[in-house]
Amino acid sequence: MPGHKPSGSQPELPDPAREIGAGAPDPAKCRAGRRSHGIDLPLCFVKPIPNCQFGLRFARTYFCRHPEVERIIARTRAQT
Repeated sequence: MPGHKPSGSQPELPDPAREIGAGAPDPAKCRAGRRSHGIDLPLCFVKPIPNCQFGLRFARTYFCRHPEVERIIARTRAQT
């Protein structure tokens, strides 16, 4: 039968290239990452203030508090 999958077959996995960063803000405007040492807060790689409500400035560093920050980090890593 067409469209019928035999029992025990594995479900189709989504294309990772299309899934990375899905739901995150515009990649041209939003990039983030993690520090290799020190405080484990996501770093914002763009100057978010005053345009992003999720940017937090501390000293000379910006941190990201976006709810999709892990997707943003994954997308940023995939682009580099």
